[in-house]
Amino acid sequence: MPALITLTLASVHLLAGLILLIFSAWFIAACAIAVPGFNYLLPAVVVRALALIRIAAGYGYLYFGHQHMLQRLGRLRLGLFARLQQQRILDRAASTEAMSDAIDTLANAWIAWISQLAGSVLMLLIALITSAFYSPAWFGFIALLSAMVILLWLHHYRQSRGIAAQRADARSAFEQRSERYFQAAPLWHLGAASFQMPSADKVWDAELREQHAINWHLLLLQAGSMALLILMIWMQDDSAQGHAEFLIPVMLLLAARDWLANGFSANQAWVRDQHANTQLASLPLQPLTRKTAPDPVTSMQIKELKPDGRPVAPVSMTLPASGICLLRGSSGSGKSSLLQAIAGLIPASGSREMDGIPLPNGLCDAMRYVEQFPQCLNGTLLENLKVANPDLTEPEAFNVLHAVGLGYLTDLHDWLGVGGRRLSGGELKRLGLARAKIADRPVWLVDEPFEGLDQEYMHALCQWLQAQAQQRLILIASHIEPTALRIHQSLNLDDR
Repeated sequence: MPALITLTLASVHLLAGLILLIFSAWFIAACAIAVPGFNYLLPAVVVRALALIRIAAGYGYLYFGHQHMLQRLGRLRLGLFARLQQQRILDRAASTEAMSDAIDTLANAWIAWISQLAGSVLMLLIALITSAFYSPAWFGFIALLSAMVILLWLHHYRQSRGIAAQRADARSAFEQRSERYFQAAPLWHLGAASFQMPSADKVWDAELREQHAINWHLLLLQAGSMALLILMIWMQDDSAQGHAEFLIPVMLLLAARDWLANGFSANQAWVRDQHANTQLASLPLQPLTRKTAPDPVTSMQIKELKPDGRPVAPVSMTLPASGICLLRGSSGSGKSSLLQAIAGLIPASGSREMDGIPLPNGLCDAMRYVEQFPQCLNGTLLENLKVANPDLTEPEAFNVLHAVGLGYLTDLHDWLGVGGRRLSGGELKRLGLARAKIADRPVWLVDEPFEGLDQEYMHALCQWLQAQAQQRLILIASHIEPTALRIHQSLNLDDR
């Protein structure tokens, strides 16, 4: 419904502007030749009314277009989250780029191409209907112009699709090279030849080809309209050319490039919108299976477990039902990879067992993985917590926030992320632990919870983790071993 209302208001906005332009021109001409007693008040009222209608339709079109955009954005996010319930993103950078492109094109959809294309089509319809009823002699030429414009639009649309795909590929390659280039910043001093700054020439070339395609089709449109104008003048008799109404089709054909150019810009934006949606729909995802673990969990065994494609030696260990166990090791030793393999997030060889029952590859409902850098959704604080449990109540949310040291966040409806409150690295870690507490699983797998924390909060976090470990197993991967942490079992990957 918001889409239909928006399109209607956009059409009213365009028609009101067109009628206002024509009526104002007539009013100015009438005032110049008006006889005594001419009623100036009525035309002035009509001009004012048209202006108010145009302004109101413009604001209404923006309001309902914004509402429609938010609804589509909500469906887009929900659809993506639904796909990720049983799947894992393999390329986070590609997914971020695809989501960003989809949001950008969606946010600009009404302004960039829907209203522009609707305006051009509406102008063609008005010209066809007016010529059909007012002067059938012009109808053939306006119909030929319409057919030519539609063919040029279709050809430009097809050409733009190929250029948009090349532009997206060039942009993706440039961003990947740029990321590798900046990651190697500490090594730049070793030699400029080894670390050349990536070039964006292919991206700019694609942008220029897009603009050249628009200019070329506009040139064809202008040449075709001039040819129709010459043909119309040549076919009309001298008596018809003497009427003032003859100037209407003449002006339409002379200005065809101006009032139909928006259709080609709309084509380009439309193609980008379609390509962004296609990229989002074809994200590389890895299917994840889920296994329901026995309840309660009394022990967990890991036998010769080794993440695929990681330089980590196979690991075997038996873990208790409760307490804190530590995977130690220096940076790059494979702690995070091993923790993700135990969680079932990445493929691995070997086996995992709970109470002697083998677990298949994939996720297990008994485990909760807390990543090193938890993701903060662009949403409210409560929505970020409900990721772990959709049935979470506000009193429960306040209790968990106080428990993890985020009690100063008193507004659960405060917006987080882009356009709202930015969480620090320590706050993000606490947000991840809060989600783990809300999910209430018997096994927590926590990746680097102490990195970047001061001594005071590290001590408080150790006390809280020890309280939680009385009723569950907490397996921590960390190169930091706080003295305040009581560890039941540890494994040093550097010794293997």
